[in-house]
Amino acid sequence: FPAATARHEAALAIWRQLDDRPGQVRSLLNLGLVADIRGEPGRAVRLFEEALHLARRVGDEAGIAGCLANLGFAALDQGNQAAAAAYFRESIPIYRDHGDQRNLGAVLDGLGVVAFLEGDFDGAAALQAEALDQLRAVGDRQGTAGVLANLGHTTQRLGDYPRAERLYADAHELYRDLGDESGIAFALTHLGRLAHLGGDPGRAEALLRESFHLSWRLGERTAVCEAMEGLATVALDRGEAAQTTRLLGAAGALREATGVPLPAVHEAEHWRCLETARAALGEPAFAAALDEGRNLLSEPALLALTSGE
Repeated sequence: FPAATARHEAALAIWRQLDDRPGQVRSLLNLGLVADIRGEPGRAVRLFEEALHLARRVGDEAGIAGCLANLGFAALDQGNQAAAAAYFRESIPIYRDHGDQRNLGAVLDGLGVVAFLEGDFDGAAALQAEALDQLRAVGDRQGTAGVLANLGHTTQRLGDYPRAERLYADAHELYRDLGDESGIAFALTHLGRLAHLGGDPGRAEALLRESFHLSWRLGERTAVCEAMEGLATVALDRGEAAQTTRLLGAAGALREATGVPLPAVHEAEHWRCLETARAALGEPAFAAALDEGRNLLSEPALLALTSGE
């Protein structure tokens, strides 16, 4: 990443010497993307905003759309759904006018994620279906896999479990073909949750554990939390209230440590699990199990917890 940053900074200096504004926009965007990958979201947003200001000044429509899209995804990552939606909506007509199906598909999917998080599952499904058409039309397999997974999540919320399973399975297959381990973990988590809903706790547990181990190895802590939260629901339905509480305690502490809150759309299920476990254990035992889970953040402790030891 330092080498990539140095290259893009050198390119930016050259574009500035030549007074090439569109070139400056591209370099600023590239620097923002590198900053985002490096885990520097604040710097990434500042670079995207600088690029957008410059692109608007010179009427660089492609640059404007690219800046808006990246700012939208940054806002989505930060939980600012209103800002994300505004950025995505402004970029969509530009991408349509330019016939840029790949980026149009990406922002339609992003807007679909916003709709999902706001509880508008029908709206999310419509946006994701259009995104899927756009990305398939240009042969974007990576983007297609992501939309299949997101549409599976939406379809699950709409109650069509057989179709949701097909969508997750298609996404999982594509991710495996692409060697995308993050995508594989995402699909495994949601296939596991679906197996649980379908009354197959053994398969659910196996899939969720596989997702947990893969996500942990990749260092993707949000995905680790999602796998643990899925395992907690399986444990609860097996009558293992203490295990449920420990898993949710650990996931909650890890979310706090990484600054990624539980999405609002999942809060009802989360509190249902906690309150059911509290009622089963009684307050003293529940509080002790929750506190125990919150202190199990080392690798050996989490591995033991998710294996049911």
